[in-house]
Amino acid sequence: MKEYLEREFLAETKSEFVDGELINMAGVREPHVLVVSNLVAAIHTKLKGKPCRVYSTDLRVRIKRRPRYRYPDVFIICGKTEFDENDSRQMSVTNPRVIIEVLSDSTEKEDRGRKFNDYRSLDSFEEYVLIEQAQASVEWFRRQPDGDWSIGFVEGLDAVFTLGSLGLELPLKDIYANVDIPIKPVPESDKK
Repeated sequence: MKEYLEREFLAETKSEFVDGELINMAGVREPHVLVVSNLVAAIHTKLKGKPCRVYSTDLRVRIKRRPRYRYPDVFIICGKTEFDENDSRQMSVTNPRVIIEVLSDSTEKEDRGRKFNDYRSLDSFEEYVLIEQAQASVEWFRRQPDGDWSIGFVEGLDAVFTLGSLGLELPLKDIYANVDIPIKPVPESDKK
């Protein structure tokens, strides 16, 4: 892992570290970048006065129980930031409360599968949010007090998504500001 951390510090492109294997991070399209930027801006504004901070893809999340490092699109830490003891440059954290991934065709399976399994192993982790970039829809998973996970979903630019673990309301029109979302025609049966 130390070799990975040193390589990553010097690398021009990012790679995740999963069980000794490097996984190159794919380039992203404009809608992805806009959604991430909008999320960081909206969340940052709503966190003012709270002991929480929002981060984007420049910091890694260390999965302690597995030899893995991940780059979430957006994550939130509340309280003191805990850094990975193996990373002397403090570029890897271990205690996100909320993790948000913006889905793409190339990452959706990994985001829903192995990444979510990795994140669930973090004691601090309470909420996982998946955001589509090609349509206005948000899906979330929240850890319940008994350890089970609840699931929710909203869609449409008029919808409001609530980060339940922080009590923050985020209108989808803000998340998708300046993103070219195709307008779905309203079926004739719904017009009545």
